[in-house]
Amino acid sequence: MNSVIGLFALCSSVFANANGTIVFPGQNVSSGGGSVVFPTAQHPVTLVGGYNIEGGVFKSRTYDCGINISDLNLTAKLVWEGATPKIEIVGDDVFICRSLVNSPFELDINSLLNKLPNHEMYRLEVANHVNIRR
Repeated sequence: MNSVIGLFALCSSVFANANGTIVFPGQNVSSGGGSVVFPTAQHPVTLVGGYNIEGGVFKSRTYDCGINISDLNLTAKLVWEGATPKIEIVGDDVFICRSLVNSPFELDINSLLNKLPNHEMYRLEVANHVNIRR
């Protein structure tokens, strides 16, 4: 049995090609010769002190660890939990500091709101954890 597996591995290694270009989803195929950049995962951010949505603009505060809030690369996405539509604010992976430094941010979510039918708007929720501080 081991010789059969070894023979199969030997035959399949003949067809292996290590010179191919690695292409990730969303990457341009014609950009060969450049460095390989792995996609970064974005995680839900904690909202501090509540939130407000006015005129399609989401306003809140989040932990920033003392860095510029624009470096967090905050975006909004629409997620569904069963039949409930939820807006989730995600950003680059930043560890929560012990100093609990936070900054205000504003995010235009009109593109997400336009994807929802009017009868779903009244059920819209926010999926992020909200830390109400005094």
